[in-house]
Amino acid sequence: MEYTIDDLAQDLYLNAAYLEGRLALPDNLQWFTNLWESGANAEQWYPFVKDFSHGMTFRQWDHIWQWCTILAEDIEDAKREFVSGILGWY
Repeated sequence: MEYTIDDLAQDLYLNAAYLEGRLALPDNLQWFTNLWESGANAEQWYPFVKDFSHGMTFRQWDHIWQWCTILAEDIEDAKREFVSGILGWY
């Protein structure tokens, strides 16, 4: 069976929904919110990222940190940036 661009788009949509759901879990959301509110740096975020992503390296995370606005002024924007960054790594 051929894998099409529509299949890719559907997979990305499902993976994004999965990551958004994981981030919405109370423990994950609280951890994320605490880091976001404190203005934590990439190193301070890394334990959460490593747990959330099931093993992303710090180097991979640092690359995402540099290209995504994880500390956006609005927490909803920050969550979208975070999920997009993690999704891009997968």
